[in-house]
Amino acid sequence: MKLLLKRLAEGTRAIGRRPLLARAIDALRRVLAYPGRLGAAIVARLPGGIAGRIRAIESRHPHLVGQAVVVGAGIGIVILAMARFSDDPMPVSPPADRALPDFRVIENTGERKAAFIEFLSPVVESENRRVLAQRDKLLALLDELEEGEQATPDEHAWLVKQAKRYRVKAKGDLQRARELATRIDIVPISLALSQAALESAWGTSRFAREGNNLFGQWCFTPGCGLVPLRRPEQATYEVQAFDTIAGSVRTYLRTLNSHPAFQPLRDIRAQARRAGRKPGGLAMAAGLIKYAAIGEKYVHHIRSVIRRNDLDRLDGAG
Repeated sequence: MKLLLKRLAEGTRAIGRRPLLARAIDALRRVLAYPGRLGAAIVARLPGGIAGRIRAIESRHPHLVGQAVVVGAGIGIVILAMARFSDDPMPVSPPADRALPDFRVIENTGERKAAFIEFLSPVVESENRRVLAQRDKLLALLDELEEGEQATPDEHAWLVKQAKRYRVKAKGDLQRARELATRIDIVPISLALSQAALESAWGTSRFAREGNNLFGQWCFTPGCGLVPLRRPEQATYEVQAFDTIAGSVRTYLRTLNSHPAFQPLRDIRAQARRAGRKPGGLAMAAGLIKYAAIGEKYVHHIRSVIRRNDLDRLDGAG
């Protein structure tokens, strides 16, 4: 195991600058010199039943068990570190791409809302996890850049790609990373659910049923979506159609995270992050004034949906 960790550290330094990963591996090599002490500390934090079984084995093979616990924990840390600093984040398994249920058949309003929330919550949570995987990679790279390190060619290319995706115009890798840190972030589940409820009439609108569009997104290429029945004669927009509900949620998240109209929303979220608080839907709703023509009334409607349906309880999972 010591040889394996040594080779991992050497390989890390050889294939690219990943100082935090290298330090993690080097630290693991050092702690392996004290398997008994560290192993006992790890076991002490395990659930009682598991800890008891480990201690029973330890009474017969004390050195072996202590080292095994440390090695097991070490391998986990190394895998997580390698995943964090890989070129691509660890894949996120999305919920099954189920078809949108016909919520119109549920006559009871409370039951219909509950079914909509139960259906959509895991989709939003999954897409948020996808964003967080990108955010973890970004923040790790930002730490290196803040310490004066230079981005590798692959890291530079990744930053440029994300800057284009999120409409960041900053020059230089450090400035790009700083700006992206305010954009590559979650949207609280309560906010996403409340907007989806308002924009799609709790999943019963024509655009939701025929185009998987829960957020009223527009598109401007002929045939890209559904033509509203009351569209003005000279207008050319359509209501965008998506193959899946997840596609609608993903586009919604990227819109809030990139469009200039929602800079106030991102500022509120960034302020919460700096204060060590998790972003909340009620607070971030203030940044949605430009999402609809009714402005402040729209913000009021969003907050009302969150409060009346106790949606802010879901933000802890987002």
